[in-house]
Amino acid sequence: MQRSNTELSARCAKAKKITTIVITAMCAVTMFTVTAFAAEVDPSNFITAMKKILRAILIMVGAGFAIFGVVDISEGIGDNNGAAKSTGIKKTMAGAGIIMAGIVLVPVLADMMTDAFADGTAAGT
Repeated sequence: MQRSNTELSARCAKAKKITTIVITAMCAVTMFTVTAFAAEVDPSNFITAMKKILRAILIMVGAGFAIFGVVDISEGIGDNNGAAKSTGIKKTMAGAGIIMAGIVLVPVLADMMTDAFADGTAAGT
């Protein structure tokens, strides 16, 4: 069963809209839980919590980019459009880069902030 190009494009557009809505909702829920449950905040616990949340948000946003890229690649293959395939590959790689930043860089930055805070409090006492 072969589908027309307009039908495939419409499905790709729907998939992009649904993905955008789901990722936005996930980010909003994550940020809400941080603000809703923040009572007395110990700086070391705050840095740990922010590390987890920032990492989750970066992974979600990267996954969104990667999904958009895969949709663009499939749309480019369906339409035999080299530019769409190229754009899809770029978006997929950008999503992978954002995911890697969330996995690799966020823990390093959190450790740096924790060490700086520990040095600052030790110097102040």
